[in-house]
Amino acid sequence: LTGANIASDVTVTAPANFQVSKDGTTFSASVVYTVANFTTSSTQTVTVRFSPTSGTNGTKTGTIAHSGFVNTTVGLTGIEAGNLPTLQTSVPTLTFAATGTNQTSAVQTYTLSVTNAGALTAGITVTAPTHFEISKDGTTFSSNLAYTIAEMANTQTVRARFKPTTATNGVRTGNITHTSTGVTTRNVAVSGTEDLALALERWTNDFRLAPNPTSDVFRLTCDSPNAWAGARISCTDLAGKEVVGFTWENPTQPLTLNVSTWNRGFYILRIQAGKREVIQKVIVK
Repeated sequence: LTGANIASDVTVTAPANFQVSKDGTTFSASVVYTVANFTTSSTQTVTVRFSPTSGTNGTKTGTIAHSGFVNTTVGLTGIEAGNLPTLQTSVPTLTFAATGTNQTSAVQTYTLSVTNAGALTAGITVTAPTHFEISKDGTTFSSNLAYTIAEMANTQTVRARFKPTTATNGVRTGNITHTSTGVTTRNVAVSGTEDLALALERWTNDFRLAPNPTSDVFRLTCDSPNAWAGARISCTDLAGKEVVGFTWENPTQPLTLNVSTWNRGFYILRIQAGKREVIQKVIVK
C-alpha cells in the first residue's frame, strides 16, 4: 500500500472470511496505518489471510477497502473446504493367505465411513483390482460396489477376498479404491500369493476314478462339471504314445472307458481345460 501526502490515518478493512495484518503475526478484521507510518515509509505491507467461518463449503469472495484512498480496493477469493466429506477405512492394507488358481481365499473385512457425510454430493464407488473381489453381504462378490449417500450415513462393512486366475505362481497386488465426487480417493492396499500347487490339489479332488486297477472298464466322475465342460481327455502309455484322446463335452455324466483291449501296464490319464490340468495314473491288469 503506497501513499503520498497522507493527512490522516488509513484503515484497511477486510471482508467477511478474511483477515489482515501489519506484521504478518497478529491478524484481525481491520488494521490502521497511521500518518507516522507513511512518514517513515511511503510503502506499507498488508498481509492477508483466508479464515472462513461460514460453516458451508464453497467459494468466498470480498473486497479489502482502504479509507481515504480512491479506487484502491483489492478483490479476494478463497474456497472454504473445512466441511468437505472425508473417506475413512479401518485398515490401510489386507494380506491374504496363499490361494490356488481359481480358488477363493478366506474373506477379510474392513469398515468404510465418511466424516461430514451430510456434505456428500454423490455415492461412494468401491473398486477391487484384478484377482480380488468385494461384497456388501459376504455372499455376492464382484469387482465393484456402490454405496448410496443414504447408506454412507452409517459405517459400512466391506468384505474382500482373493481369487487369483493366472495359473502361475506369484504375488498379486493392487488397491481397493474408494471414490466419490469432490472427495479425496481412499485406498486399501491388497496382496495375495497365487500357489499353483494348491490349485492342482484342488483340481485332482474334482475327479474320482474307479476301479483302478481294472481289466475291462473304468469310470471317471467329475464333481465340478461346470468347471470342466469341454475338457480334453487323453491317455498315453509310458512311452508317451496316445492310446485314446477326445473332448469330454458333458462332465455331468460319468465317463466310461473300455480298456479291455489295452496291453497290461501303466498309463497316464490327462484331463485338460484351459490352463488347468489333472494327471492320474491308470493301471490295466
